[in-house]
Amino acid sequence: MTVDINETTPIIESEYYGRGLRDLRARLFYLSQSGVGLVTVLVLFYLWWGKYSLFLWHPTFMVLFFVFMTQAILSLQYATTRQEQASGIKRHQMFQAAALLSLASGFLVINHMKRASGQGLFKSFHGKLGLAIIVAALLAAAVGTTSLHFPQLYRSSVRAKKAQVPHRYAGYAIYVLVIINIVLGLELAFGFHDTSVGRIVYSGLAFTGLTMLGGLTPRRMRW
Repeated sequence: MTVDINETTPIIESEYYGRGLRDLRARLFYLSQSGVGLVTVLVLFYLWWGKYSLFLWHPTFMVLFFVFMTQAILSLQYATTRQEQASGIKRHQMFQAAALLSLASGFLVINHMKRASGQGLFKSFHGKLGLAIIVAALLAAAVGTTSLHFPQLYRSSVRAKKAQVPHRYAGYAIYVLVIINIVLGLELAFGFHDTSVGRIVYSGLAFTGLTMLGGLTPRRMRW
């Protein structure tokens, strides 16, 4: 029997998603949003409750980078129709642009402070991992942008579309590294594991990371 597929046809049906897989993805979406919301509120509250310092803007911008990156991934991760997928791509680009802006802002703050104090950048493991994240995020953004808007650079639209596969997996890898580096940064600056807030935040980060990785479930599956 031939199935008529249009823009409003659920992708999960036209591409053989099972109902169980669809329901699982929906639950993971809300769990991810809950996790990132909890982490963001607690970290920002902890940072800004005490005495002000310029340094506070560095972890603040990095937490915003984490938030916007989460939303960029979720914009496409759980699209259920082709219309939602098209609008999801637009949201993905906007959130990713905001994420990169936050990343750049966080870097500028810490760069200014290190130079003012005569200290060098990228000496700690946290700093070196941060540099790797910056480079990887820029490369992933470049691949995503060019494969979508400039497919001629890949000699064909088919090759451009294939380039989006490693772009997607690279995004998840970078996301995991971001979570690890947030933990390293909070430990380095505040010794977060010794606080009750810190333990909740670390649990929230682990929880969010696991639910986000649930988006790596197979694209095609028969149930």
